[in-house]
Amino acid sequence: MLTYPKDVPYQRRLQRSISRGDTSNVSEFTTTAHIGTHVDAPRHYLNDGYGVDQIPLESLFGPAYVLDCRGQKAITAAFLADKLPINKKVERLLLKTD
Repeated sequence: MLTYPKDVPYQRRLQRSISRGDTSNVSEFTTTAHIGTHVDAPRHYLNDGYGVDQIPLESLFGPAYVLDCRGQKAITAAFLADKLPINKKVERLLLKTD
């Protein structure tokens, strides 16, 4: 899985293993929050912004508009303005990226 440049890559370490005589298999993993699909809250860019713990759950599910952004080096306001439908209310926007 892709990781944002300079972020901690996914790593898995086996803590317990049945094959080594333990009673269960237990793994420990470390990674960045920017791996795979994720949600950024304002705190990501604003020191006094709210965190993901304050995002209402109901805002994270339901119909969404998926915008294909593959191949874009940056997703700018101009890019979004040019690509979003003008005749449709978009409450949830998913960005499909490389």
